[in-house]
Order: sequence, then structure tokens, then C-alpha cells
Amino acid sequence: MKQTLAQRSAQAKVDSLRCGGCDLTLEADHRIANHLAMLSSYVGLRQKEFGQIEGGATGLSVQLAFDGIRTVVDAISRLHRALLTNTYGTGADLSEYVRHVCGSLRSGLSGAIELTEDLRTGCRVRSDQILPLTQIVSEVITNAIKHSHVGGEGGRVLVRCRPVTERELELEIVDDGKGLPQDFDPLTGAGLGFRLVRALTAQLGIRSGFESSVAGTRFWLRVERAPETTTGVLASSMNGLAGAANSEGS
Repeated sequence: MKQTLAQRSAQAKVDSLRCGGCDLTLEADHRIANHLAMLSSYVGLRQKEFGQIEGGATGLSVQLAFDGIRTVVDAISRLHRALLTNTYGTGADLSEYVRHVCGSLRSGLSGAIELTEDLRTGCRVRSDQILPLTQIVSEVITNAIKHSHVGGEGGRVLVRCRPVTERELELEIVDDGKGLPQDFDPLTGAGLGFRLVRALTAQLGIRSGFESSVAGTRFWLRVERAPETTTGVLASSMNGLAGAANSEGS
């Protein structure tokens, strides 16, 4: 079917979005390539960790490791879609991603540990921060499940995300276990989970910390909030152009 002048013009504008200085598709592809490379490194670290466990990895450790990998894959998928359909570069809802992390990890629990969440609205962060924050959440929850109640007794892990000022939000992960060992320092601990959390928080340049007592352990971090927005740049541009072309051709 022969295109009208308006349709050809609309297609040219769409092509310019794809191929010009605002090439959102290429930027999204570039990011997902970096994210997949990070995922590959993460899987390699987990594989190495299992090889160093004396007596072999337990069923729970393996289950949580696979659940953790699944949460990162899911976050990459969601983030890639968001980059193409939502406002580019302005941010994404961290609470939404944390909710999916909790759901994935909860599915592998036997019932002894209760994983609950208190996730508020207004927790937008920059889109490039979503994946490392998702991985931090996964690592800390996994450590809490594995180490806070090692005797098989029941326990609770609470994940909370909320705005605390106009510019910052706070993420908390709290368990009611026995607390960290007295001679253990989270700033120097050699466990893979703690090393990853330290590396990722340093990469993001954010404040974080662990607080521990006989009543349990609390992890917290503070991160700057991204501006609220409701407009999709790439999606609205392409939909608007397509609508104009269809209107002209009808």
C-alpha cells in the first residue's frame, strides 16, 4: 500500500528517534549488554562460592542462589522494557522492583521464615540505579534467610522502602534473628554477599550500614529520589506520530 506524505514524514521522524542523537533504542541495548555481562560475572561468583563450601552447598543455599539470579534476570527484563516505554532517564519505581524480589524469594521458602514488605509510593530512583539496588536487596534478604535463624526455628524478615525527605528515600531490611557474631564486621566481612553489598553501595555512592543486636539485624541505605513523572518519551513520541499518520491516511 502506497504511503501518504504524512505517513512518510511520520516514519522519517521515528527513524530519526532511532538513529539520531537521541537514539533511545541503542542506549537501551547498550545498557542491557552491560547488565548481562554483570549477570554473567555474578553467576561465576556464585559458582566459585559453592566450590569453596566445605561439605558442599545445602539445598537452601542452592535454592536461594537460583532465586537471586532469577530476580536479577527479571529486573533486567523489566528495566529494559521501562527504558523503551517510560520516561527515559528520569527514573523508575524502586518499590515495584523490590516487590518482585520479595515475591521471587518468598516462593522458595519452606514456611519457617516469613518474608513481609512495607513498600510505599514515591520511591523513584534513577533508572541506572535500579539493577544494583535490586541486587543489594536480593543479597541482604538472602543472607537474612540463611543466617538469622540457622536452627530451623521460625522467624521474620521485613523489607521496607519509603520516602524519608523530599530528596531521599530509605530502604530497610530487618530480621528478628540472633544478630551478627560479635567479632564480625560487615565493613570487612569476607562473605560473598557482604562483599557484593559493599561494592554495589560504593558504586552507587550511597550511604548504608548494618545495625545488629541479640534482637536481630537491620540493614539500611539512603538514596536520592528521582523526579516524579508520568510521560513516556519514546512511547508517546512514536504513538503520537503513528496517530497523526493514521489520521492523515484515513
